[in-house]
Amino acid sequence: MASYQQRNANPKRYLKSLFSTPLYSVDLNLNITNLQHFCKKHQQKNKTGEDKSNNGGYQSNFILPHKGPLDPLIKEIETNANIFSKQFLSKKLTQKIESIWMNTNSYKDSNRVHNHPGSAISGVYYIKVPSSAGEIVFSHPAVDELGFYYNSFQALPGDVNEPEEYNQYNTSSIKAPAIENTLYLFPSWLKHYVESNMNKTEERISISFNISPSK
Repeated sequence: MASYQQRNANPKRYLKSLFSTPLYSVDLNLNITNLQHFCKKHQQKNKTGEDKSNNGGYQSNFILPHKGPLDPLIKEIETNANIFSKQFLSKKLTQKIESIWMNTNSYKDSNRVHNHPGSAISGVYYIKVPSSAGEIVFSHPAVDELGFYYNSFQALPGDVNEPEEYNQYNTSSIKAPAIENTLYLFPSWLKHYVESNMNKTEERISISFNISPSK
């Protein structure tokens, strides 16, 4: 268990973040044209898809086997997952792809709040992001299933129910921009959702995945 070290001397004051949540991002240099073609072809062959976190749009079943056109992406995911893992999980374990799937969101399609239980690390890689396509939004762990945020402002009197300025200590959610060829990794327990794609003519395409350690 980590301990909080209070320096003892003259009255020096410190503000620390006790339970930081890691978010890892990296800009890749993959051939997204090939990946876009793969995703469209996969969707044509597997039209039914899944109904999990998606509000409209298309969410594929797990893509198996994890080979072929996805090989360069999987290599990048696992390489970066192991870099990420060494910072907040374990330096001894090797991280491997457990499951991977694709998401296609057309106009007004979105993904509701969810997390990925049963895995260590989850993430998303953006293959196609038109303008106004929406962003991924990470929720503060104190937000409940109904979206209610338990914070200290509830204890304040009168109309003082929100801060004058939001920062990392008092916000209920943080957005991460959806950018083509960008990979995000985060703890699987972290709740998140995806905003609606408000582009009327172009789809947003991404690859999501779960990662688990292997000895």
